[in-house]
Amino acid sequence: MATRSDIEAQIADDLARSDLTGQITAAVNTAIRAYRFERLGFNEAYRVTATASISADFLALTDIPVRFRRIDRLRLVRSAGDYLDLYRRDYDWIMSRQDVRVVCQPAEYAVYNSTIHFDSMADQTYVLLLDGIKELGNASSSYSAQDASAWFNDARELIRHRAKRELYANVLKDMELAAAASASEKDALNTLKAELGEQNGTGFIRPTEF
Repeated sequence: MATRSDIEAQIADDLARSDLTGQITAAVNTAIRAYRFERLGFNEAYRVTATASISADFLALTDIPVRFRRIDRLRLVRSAGDYLDLYRRDYDWIMSRQDVRVVCQPAEYAVYNSTIHFDSMADQTYVLLLDGIKELGNASSSYSAQDASAWFNDARELIRHRAKRELYANVLKDMELAAAASASEKDALNTLKAELGEQNGTGFIRPTEF
């Protein structure tokens, strides 16, 4: 399994430069940040559990074991096998609901200031199930399969070429090579997206009535 050190060494070889260690590290960080909101398959989280406490009308994102960059779906567990999809609203809508304090089962939510806000105070403690795009760390040089290793394995070519684009454009000031790296980056992203499509595809064509 490749690590951050492997990809940084490869970039240094690509550039034929051994004097850009700090700049390469910074470029890899920039590359990861550029794609942290992008749906790439390996950064999706499914059925992550959290707790909505009784009488509370909010849940801090820091209280969820996975750091979400985007929440796709939020379900409330009413009983075993019985789930309620909470409807996502904007912040103003939820705040208007909270103007009148009601204790009942939450049905709607909004995300604001790193907090999930519910339309009511929970009438009991509920288990929540969340799906979405999760954060993968990038600060360490040692990784496990559960954190950032996917950036240097599944997305290796994407991060490699994005980092080289940053280096050519902002460090080496070679815009021609930066453009070439950008083209390779787009190819790598298209490949990842195609692989994701193959994983998620049903193999069937859905008819549409006009």
